[in-house]
Amino acid sequence: MLLSMPYLGHSLSGWGLSFLSLCSILLLPRATGAGRELKFVTVVYRHGDRTPISSYPKNTVPATVWPQGYGQLTREGMKQQHKLGEYLRGRYKNLFSPQYKRKEIYVLSTDTDRTIMSAQANLAGLFPPVGDQIWHHRIAWQPVPVHTVSHKDDKLLSYPLLECPRFRRLLKETMDSSQFKLKLKGYVPFLGQIAPRLGYDVKTLLDVNNYRLWTAYDALLVQVALKEKVHAN
Repeated sequence: MLLSMPYLGHSLSGWGLSFLSLCSILLLPRATGAGRELKFVTVVYRHGDRTPISSYPKNTVPATVWPQGYGQLTREGMKQQHKLGEYLRGRYKNLFSPQYKRKEIYVLSTDTDRTIMSAQANLAGLFPPVGDQIWHHRIAWQPVPVHTVSHKDDKLLSYPLLECPRFRRLLKETMDSSQFKLKLKGYVPFLGQIAPRLGYDVKTLLDVNNYRLWTAYDALLVQVALKEKVHAN
């Protein structure tokens, strides 16, 4: 997601993010003894905690453990984003009005469930309704626009850039390099041990273009992180 504050109209409509950890780009330094003053902030951040992107053939954890499916934001992820929104509100309180104003912020997300939901949870912490913006006495939340563009049209945030000829050429050059092949060779014995446990052959795992090794690692990593939920099911 990308947040731009204050909002500069359609000049920012092409901005966005794929997903990196929190990063702020301050176009002007904060107020200091030298008389400098913060005028504009761009914040780029990843989605919150999520379920595995996919699985592997011999995974003993069934897909039913994840009620919303693979690659979806978890409750912990929602809490993380809400907390981040509260942090941003405190960190840049002098840049915002006391109440939400649409001309002060522009939010752009990749067109993915977990990223859009992360932006919404973040904004719930960033802009809790106050005063005449309270529309429901039991819901401390107000809707704030989150903009997206389709994956095929997203040239800024979506990654990897598989449709970019230069990206694919540089990726191939890297994978064909002697340095890459030498590094990969050192992992072949280990891959030979884990491949049958995952349900793959070594050749499949060595093919970095199919992402099988990455998705298997991702599934194991998330399952360990959420082991209490996994064991409960």
